[in-house]
Amino acid sequence: MHAGEERDHAHAGRRLRPHDDVVSQRLGDAGVLIDMRTGRMFELNITGVRIWELVVEGCSPDDVVLRLLQEFSAAPDVLRAEVTALIEKLVSEGLLHAEPHG
Repeated sequence: MHAGEERDHAHAGRRLRPHDDVVSQRLGDAGVLIDMRTGRMFELNITGVRIWELVVEGCSPDDVVLRLLQEFSAAPDVLRAEVTALIEKLVSEGLLHAEPHG
């Protein structure tokens, strides 16, 4: 397994859920996340806001990719990389929790 593949699967076996203090708002094709603990605002593009919505619905990272492949015209590898990068960013910012399944 290559380092990139390892990173792509870092959250594959984990359940993702939003932090309780994060509020989201869709604004047309985009959206914002607000961390009420810090007051920081994060802007999301159309793909990013859809990823957030699917995670909130309880989709795993793999399920998010499968759903987005049905909704957007994008290469699977590119889409998987974008989903992974955004999830990693949201986890590192404390907006999402990655918990083991079980």
